[in-house]
Amino acid sequence: MVTESYPNEGGRGPGTWDFFLEGEPAVRSYFMYKDDVECLKKFKANGYRFSIAWPRLLPNGTLSGGVNQAGIDFYNNLINELVANGIKPYVTLFHFDLPVALQTAYNGMLNSSFVKDYTAYADLCFKTFGDRVQHWITLNEPEVFAAYGYMMNLSISVDAATFPYIVAHHLILAHASAVKVYRETYQV
Repeated sequence: MVTESYPNEGGRGPGTWDFFLEGEPAVRSYFMYKDDVECLKKFKANGYRFSIAWPRLLPNGTLSGGVNQAGIDFYNNLINELVANGIKPYVTLFHFDLPVALQTAYNGMLNSSFVKDYTAYADLCFKTFGDRVQHWITLNEPEVFAAYGYMMNLSISVDAATFPYIVAHHLILAHASAVKVYRETYQV
């Protein structure tokens, strides 16, 4: 599983995952995806799992906040490169990179508004990339994010007794909502 990193490139907005990676060496997939695909082909890989950074597509977290065309172009290029080389894309929609704009606006996953915004983001991905992506992972390790995400500087105050359960509940609802949209609109 690879996240593309480079949070300050291509119009990407800040994401919560950036706080955890600050000062860490960056994954260079954003600039070197063709080299990555070449290596995958050389090693006869037939699939590649990667995540789409929500803040790269929607820097402000919502459709009404604007879609970043440079982000769409990046993922189209990556997916096209994979498909052209006979490698199936396996896409993770959420890998701990909630747009900071949503964390700031309503305390992120602690608010039920997260479900609506996540569903809209997932729908954008299905609509934009679904002609080439048949394998979707809605949430990477939701139990990890629910249990630890809100104990790591994502909120002003931490209530370890209730926050993980609220976040887990909203993650389950978001997963179910995205799956419903996919099944009703895009599944063949």
